[in-house]
Amino acid sequence: LQIDMIPYTVTTNEGVFYDNIDIDSEELVRYMSDKDKMVTSEPPSVEELTEFFSDQLRSAHHLIYITLTTGSSREYGRAIKAAETFENVTVINSECLSSATGILVAIAARLAKKGTPVDKIVSELEEAKKLIRCSFVVRNTDVMARRERISPFMNSLLNSLWLRPVLRMKNDNLGVGKFLFGSEEKCYEKYLKYAVPSNVYPDTSFVFITYAGMSEEELMWVEEHLRAVRKFENVIFQKASAGISSNCGGGTFGLIYIVKGNHNYNLG
Repeated sequence: LQIDMIPYTVTTNEGVFYDNIDIDSEELVRYMSDKDKMVTSEPPSVEELTEFFSDQLRSAHHLIYITLTTGSSREYGRAIKAAETFENVTVINSECLSSATGILVAIAARLAKKGTPVDKIVSELEEAKKLIRCSFVVRNTDVMARRERISPFMNSLLNSLWLRPVLRMKNDNLGVGKFLFGSEEKCYEKYLKYAVPSNVYPDTSFVFITYAGMSEEELMWVEEHLRAVRKFENVIFQKASAGISSNCGGGTFGLIYIVKGNHNYNLG
């Protein structure tokens, strides 16, 4: 869609890397298998965003910049600060993560291509983000404990009880929706039914399976069992960014889709 992006940075013991440019999730998951290695991710600085906005406005009358959720990132606050330099930059908090934010970007791009006014695009996005469903199931919570997302005691308890958390976006925060008990495959099966419940009516033209550190065989298994729960026309496998993967580790995957609303965005 010819949309420019500005990357997060990922900091390891070896240095600072641009997400999806210098490092990807597969490399990072292998790196994090060493429990002595520390990884953090960081959104662009105010100065970097100001320069990015300035470059974009050389070829646009108005810029709409869509950030990750404020519940998991400082990107929105920094973008608001950078936008104060300009009169024609609108910053939107997606209240989402990962491919869910990408869905909003795709909707905005489609509306912009139609010549939709900025205020109308913004109001449409505010409505659309209420329809997006975004959740993840975590195979192992060791990385979350190392990132201090959960306590060492909680991590030990979850591992000993064979519990795996489901993380979901709600009210601009990524929180634990529920815990699943059992073997890895049993938990994955339970998650698929939880993520697409029978009382929710998704736009079945597409769904993202966004993953970190999973084999092709594992992904094919997920797709097969997902299709037994709900038949989506297009199942899109999307490798998570390094920044997202740094918070959850390998074996994590999520289902991301949009439910039917008053508008059909024809994203399929």
